[in-house]
Amino acid sequence: MKQTPSCIVVDDDPEFARSVQSWLNRLYPALEVIVFLHSREALHHVVSRPVKCLITNFRMPWLDGLGLARRARLLCADDTPIVVMSTENIETEALAQGADLFVRKPDIFELLKGFLDQRCAG
Repeated sequence: MKQTPSCIVVDDDPEFARSVQSWLNRLYPALEVIVFLHSREALHHVVSRPVKCLITNFRMPWLDGLGLARRARLLCADDTPIVVMSTENIETEALAQGADLFVRKPDIFELLKGFLDQRCAG
């Protein structure tokens, strides 16, 4: 049985992660959005199921968002968008580790919509 790709949001702040999930569900009702509060769980999901989009926070326990982006880039399809978000200015590092887009957390809702419309809304 073919599994439908999902968009995953990874952030150890449950309130923020759920707000991103809710926002994505409103904009893209056909897109399954799954929240992970730990990068280990997210990585397991990436290994076991197709991913249409990965949005991850930078600062997390066990494996930070850059490590997750780097590993996911090896496991996901080449055209899977990977977004790293942070309050810190780590854009250069994020893009070097496999992210397609870096967004500062305060700007996520402004910048993410146009990117996702182009990359995975269909």
